Amino acid sequence: MLGRLREPHDRIRAMQHNILTLEAQLEELNAREADFGEAVVANPDDLFEYLDGEFRKAIGEQELPWYAGRARLDPTTYLPLVDGQSFGDLGGGVKCAVAVAYSVALISYAINFGPCDLPMLLVIDSPRKNVGNNAEDRALAHRIYRNFLTQIGAREGLVRPFQVILADNDLPEDIAKQIKVINFDYPNEPFIPGIDDPHGEDDDEIEQQHHDSAD
Repeated sequence: MLGRLREPHDRIRAMQHNILTLEAQLEELNAREADFGEAVVANPDDLFEYLDGEFRKAIGEQELPWYAGRARLDPTTYLPLVDGQSFGDLGGGVKCAVAVAYSVALISYAINFGPCDLPMLLVIDSPRKNVGNNAEDRALAHRIYRNFLTQIGAREGLVRPFQVILADNDLPEDIAKQIKVINFDYPNEPFIPGIDDPHGEDDDEIEQQHHDSAD
C-alpha cells in the first residue's frame, strides 16, 4: 500500500529532474546560438576565395617538383586541383604536400573566422614516410615542415585557441627545435601504457637498417 502511494511521488520527482536537465541543455544551446550569431552565415564566394588563396600560397611556398604553377580549389567540390590533376590522381610526396597545404588552409579559416564547422584541431601523421629518402625527397619533406610551421605560427597570436599535433618518428633537427616534442618509445614510454610494441624488436631492427642504408 505504502509503495503504491510513493510511486506517483517518485514519478513526479523523476519528471522534475528531467525538466531541470532539459532546462540546462536549453540554456547551453541558447548560449551557443548567441556565440554563433549571424557570423556563421558566411558568404560562399568569400569563403571560397579565402580558402583558394591560402591553398595557392601554401603550395607555392612548398616548391613542389614539376609544379607548373597551377594550384586551385575546385569551385564545386572545394577539393584541390594541382596542374589540372585532382587530389586522387596525385602520387607520393606531391600528394602528401598537397594534403598538408589543404589542411593548413582549412584550419586557417577556422582560426581567423570561427566559429564554424571546421575543427580547431589538426593532426598530421608522418609526412616524411610518403615522400621518400633520397636528397630531393628529404628537401621536399623539409619544405613541407617549414611551410607548415610558418603558416601555423603566423596565427599563434589570434584569440581563438587551436591545437596542432605532428606525429613523426624522424623529425629534422631544426624543425624539432621550433616545436614542443613529446617522445613515445617502447618499452620505456609507449604512447598507450601497457600495450606491447605491435611491430616487435625484429621490425624495429629492420627499420633502423633501412634508414642506415638510405643515409
